[in-house]
Amino acid sequence: MIDVAVCLDNQSAIARTDDLVPKSGQLITDAIHKALAKLHKRRPGFRLRLFWVPGHEGVDGNELADLHAKKAAAREASPLATCTINGEPLPISAAALCATCKQDSLRQWQCRWADSPRGLRYAKFDSAPPSAKVPRMYHRLCRAQAVVLTQLCTGHVALNQYLHRIGALDSLMCVRCGEPELVEL
Repeated sequence: MIDVAVCLDNQSAIARTDDLVPKSGQLITDAIHKALAKLHKRRPGFRLRLFWVPGHEGVDGNELADLHAKKAAAREASPLATCTINGEPLPISAAALCATCKQDSLRQWQCRWADSPRGLRYAKFDSAPPSAKVPRMYHRLCRAQAVVLTQLCTGHVALNQYLHRIGALDSLMCVRCGEPELVEL
């Protein structure tokens, strides 16, 4: 009987070894299962046990493993081209690729939004670009107030400036005082 104990300070990694539901990193989990199956064929008495240990608790190699994990998380680890399973390069994770594309797209859009006339006008009310979350400035407003605020932010409010711009009025001047009727921030 060959009894091998592996100590890990990552409970989710330990739980992942029994979970065969497809998730991010499934390829690595499958490779581990295949390697263990091969090992069991060659050495029927082989037994591998995984144990959780609190991080930095005097387990040899834990500090080094943590250092490598931090580098990987910060993308300072080995280039993907050098990472292999059984000599084959790791395929790019679809989830990681989607996340990277989403982050890049959001960054590009935020730059374009910040430089756009509407973005500049909107930033005077709220510096955060529009998002799926309700902007802070709408918090605690009733619907009618939110509508007026949105119209003011977008410049689509029934003032002479907007009505003149869309051709509904000949002038943006107020008929009572003669001053331009517009939204100024």
